[in-house]
Amino acid sequence: RKISYKIISSPTLLLPKWREQLANTPFQGGILPCDVSTRWNSTYDMLGAFLEMRGPVTEFLDCSSNGMLEYVFEDKEWAVIEGLVSAFKDATLFFASNSSKVGSVIPTMDAIDKALDT
Repeated sequence: RKISYKIISSPTLLLPKWREQLANTPFQGGILPCDVSTRWNSTYDMLGAFLEMRGPVTEFLDCSSNGMLEYVFEDKEWAVIEGLVSAFKDATLFFASNSSKVGSVIPTMDAIDKALDT
């Protein structure tokens, strides 16, 4: 969350460096989405983008001139992100289907909560 906001909130320093980082990749012109508490599924979108752009994200954070070394993810943190994306994806697909019922909301949210606790 902090990484996305730091990049977007720095239009003269970090954002140009981020765009340069992505210049010769399939993600050219891409941006890391922000997690917005009032927007459904923005956490999933943000984490999914981080996983998709794992290489460029890691290189960008690991560059000392960007001043973001404290945000470099370890392998175990990437594994946690993968688990969270999986939990959010399952819930999203379930709720978006025509067969989801109101009575299944609480158990599904409990499953997400459990995934967040691990």
